[in-house]
Amino acid sequence: MIVARAGPIPLFPIFFIERYKKMINRTDYMEGRATFAEYYGEIVGNRRPFNAEFIKRVSAALASGDEHLNTIPLKEWDNHPVGVPSQPFKDRGDFLSPAGRVCYLKVAAKLQAEEATSHEI
Repeated sequence: MIVARAGPIPLFPIFFIERYKKMINRTDYMEGRATFAEYYGEIVGNRRPFNAEFIKRVSAALASGDEHLNTIPLKEWDNHPVGVPSQPFKDRGDFLSPAGRVCYLKVAAKLQAEEATSHEI
């Protein structure tokens, strides 16, 4: 028995195509073609590196109107033990600096806190 397939057969698996979509590079970000959240959010990807206790603090800061998470001292972001990968920065024509690390951590924390809040009942 022959089974007909509707539509063309893809030449590459979807995961392969997804990997090679155009990345937001540093120039796109610096020239305003991408926002802070878009640029660092793409670098963070699906990584969610924080423990629940820290995310509760982030959620409380966001709930109080601190969208930039500045009520959590900079020293705490600087010294946070979460590892930040440098390759995603290099892939975008950037490099991992102390400031970039803090931006990465803040966006990762916001994303994780937003997901935690959306999953609460």
